[in-house]
Amino acid sequence: MLYGSVTRSASHLLARLWIALALVVMLALASPGSPAAATDPKPVVVALSGSDAEEVAILDPRSGTVFNRVPNRGQVVMQVFLAPTGDLAAVKVIEEGPTPREYLEIRTLPDWTLRTRVSLGAIPPLQPSEGTTPGLVRDPQLAFASFSSDAREVALAFFATGEVAGWDVPHLVVTSFDLPSGQWAGWARLLGPADYAWLFPFHDRLIVVARSVLPLRTDQVATVYALDRTSGAVLGTQPIQHPAPGILPPRGQTVPSTTASITGAMMHGDELVLLTTDVARIVLATDSLRIQRVDPPLTRELTARSAVLLRDRLVVQSMLDELLVVDLDAWAVRSTYQLPRPDPEAYWTFSWVLVGADPEGHWIYLADIGEGCLRRWDLDTLELSTPLACGLDLRPEWVMYYGWPAFAPGTSEATATLPAPARQRTGTVGVAALALGAVSLLAVLALLVASSTLRRSVTSVCSRIPAWARLPRNAPPAQGTSPAGRSPGT
Repeated sequence: MLYGSVTRSASHLLARLWIALALVVMLALASPGSPAAATDPKPVVVALSGSDAEEVAILDPRSGTVFNRVPNRGQVVMQVFLAPTGDLAAVKVIEEGPTPREYLEIRTLPDWTLRTRVSLGAIPPLQPSEGTTPGLVRDPQLAFASFSSDAREVALAFFATGEVAGWDVPHLVVTSFDLPSGQWAGWARLLGPADYAWLFPFHDRLIVVARSVLPLRTDQVATVYALDRTSGAVLGTQPIQHPAPGILPPRGQTVPSTTASITGAMMHGDELVLLTTDVARIVLATDSLRIQRVDPPLTRELTARSAVLLRDRLVVQSMLDELLVVDLDAWAVRSTYQLPRPDPEAYWTFSWVLVGADPEGHWIYLADIGEGCLRRWDLDTLELSTPLACGLDLRPEWVMYYGWPAFAPGTSEATATLPAPARQRTGTVGVAALALGAVSLLAVLALLVASSTLRRSVTSVCSRIPAWARLPRNAPPAQGTSPAGRSPGT
């Protein structure tokens, strides 16, 4: 009986140890600093709000919950660029006065706490690249910024004014800002004429997509550069030509007006994807800038206004506020959805803003300019939700010239937002199940080993107990215990 009681006590103790160990593993997996918790996406939208942009609203697009409202007296906040994690923002602000001054502020979200503030007029001296002359450009203005995946650096694109054949033409200038030190990089690279740019910071290089100002004259729609992140040196270039050049009409029209251009540059796994306004796709390798694949245009019109890239689909917002869902493998339009428009024939205006794609890949977020509301569009049912949040200032000038509203997927992993079709990331639940399963197996093995050892030890001890002190094996159970030797409810 002593043997059985000791064995049962040991079993209870090991069971409790197993439960405690399982709880420790679960808490470790759920801790804020753990890799599993870090991949839990929490998208964020930052938008101007109020009748005259008198506030900056920081909100959760999934529920419409407003985390914070920040006063924006005098409309000093001009642009916001978000880290992919959604917890940092690079903010361009203007201080009015006899001589307006522009600053770059790094703020934490959602509390809007100021972390760093530097003058945008203090960027490093311009360094030329092939075919450029820094002395002939002037007045660089910040146009775009992009955080590195570790949120330790911000790459910035400026446009300076320069002359080409007697005409004032924007020239692209690229530099970066180091967040831990609060210092500019030691370089600012002048890359030549361009009218927009996308920046993709990697651990050793910065990929720059510069959209051509005059594609008809240059016979190319963009140039892709690879810059050394430390020195700013140009490591490589790749001119991008359109796969089917020609003069095209706007969406829904018949009179040709201009050529197609680049409307978006996005990462898809380890590849850089360029999308044209007539919905052609050009795919490049980021390590070599080599063109991997070119897919023909899906329309012979100037169709695409903006686009978001998901795991297996591309969603294009057309000039007429249509949503075109494109299958990435087949490169074909699978479905089309017409968003409500006050004037369906007004091709020169737009009524909706494509805000971003939810990292789970089931829906995208849209903003209705007329009603100032954020909505969700389900990719599976093709249904538009009721308003999630309203009171946003979505005037076209804020949207077109300053890129409002800003969106972050809420994760630092590119694969969590835009994974390559053939790659799957192990989810948090799967990691937890594997970890707990391993712990369970180890606990069972430990229990078996411990029980075997304990059985031998107890047998040895029992053999040394005098016969008069031993309880008979068929003795009735003690009061207060169940026949199995356990207290009730155990």
